[in-house]
Amino acid sequence: MTENIEMSIGLNKLAEYTKSQHDLGKRLVVANKRTQKRGNYHGGPGLQKRHSLITQWVSKHCKKNEPLLEVGCCEGYLFDHLRDAGFKDLYGIDISPDAIQKLKKRGYKGEVFDIHGLSFSQKYGTMISSHS
Repeated sequence: MTENIEMSIGLNKLAEYTKSQHDLGKRLVVANKRTQKRGNYHGGPGLQKRHSLITQWVSKHCKKNEPLLEVGCCEGYLFDHLRDAGFKDLYGIDISPDAIQKLKKRGYKGEVFDIHGLSFSQKYGTMISSHS
């Protein structure tokens, strides 16, 4: 009798968990649709605003004709803003091979890199790290 009660409780918890995962999936689909309606900006309006503010600061304090390195560049969405602001020589490093692959597909230069033991053969006029 005790085993049946324990099994029933276990099945109820499994059913609750399954329902919660299903509800989470539905919420993610809705959130994704909202993001697409907003212009499909990676990370939503908060990240877009952040990138705009970083770009304003970098434009004011850094030379656009010098190479710029972003440490922890992810897929390079900040580069879109920087390119639009006139920066041409953009280079990103990230620990994620998937992120660098997507960065390169988007037309930017970068490499998989762990910043521990950081040394460079190229000189950069500006080095930023906004997400790391």
